[in-house]
Amino acid sequence: MDPWANASSANIRFIHDRTSASDEVCRDALLQARGDVMAAVKSLAPDLNCTKYLDLYYLGPFARVSDPDKDLPRRAVSSYGSYARERDDEIESDRNIKGEKFIAPYNDANSIDEIYSGLWIAMVYPDDCWDDQERNVYPTIQGSLVEIADRIRDKLRRNKNPIRAEYFTRALTDVERAKEAYFVGNYSEGEQLLGSCVDSLMSGNKPNRTNK
Repeated sequence: MDPWANASSANIRFIHDRTSASDEVCRDALLQARGDVMAAVKSLAPDLNCTKYLDLYYLGPFARVSDPDKDLPRRAVSSYGSYARERDDEIESDRNIKGEKFIAPYNDANSIDEIYSGLWIAMVYPDDCWDDQERNVYPTIQGSLVEIADRIRDKLRRNKNPIRAEYFTRALTDVERAKEAYFVGNYSEGEQLLGSCVDSLMSGNKPNRTNK
């Protein structure tokens, strides 16, 4: 598995739902877009009203998904007003406010603690701590895993330490494999893979391996 391809079943499903293209065509478009899901959508449906990033990174409201194990969050039509567009513009670019760095599209500094928090929550899916809204509307398990993977990729792009890169790449691979496990309802395997991801991140994030 190429962890940089970003070609999870959930991402292909999202592209298909937005464009009606076949899975094979969606996969090829994602390859051409170098893993950028929304760029793949735009290439297949150029007239579609699209944001720069996946819906999960923007303000709601969000619509209920058809399959909580497989679907990424989708904004409701009412999310696309003028006020939302103004807020969307803020999310789509890096910002520095009073010395605090905000990295797009996460709207925070993308610290390792943000990644750990997302992993701890994802690992207990679909237990009761995931309520109906979280499972079926936002963030959904696939939405949570997409954000975790994106955050790790962002860390890797900014990384200068080869040993750290090796561990973080292992972590990213585990998340991509976990996406597929949860997609087919194999929760125990998904949990194990996310646990392995945590171990790799901790090993790669030791002080002597951290460049930032």
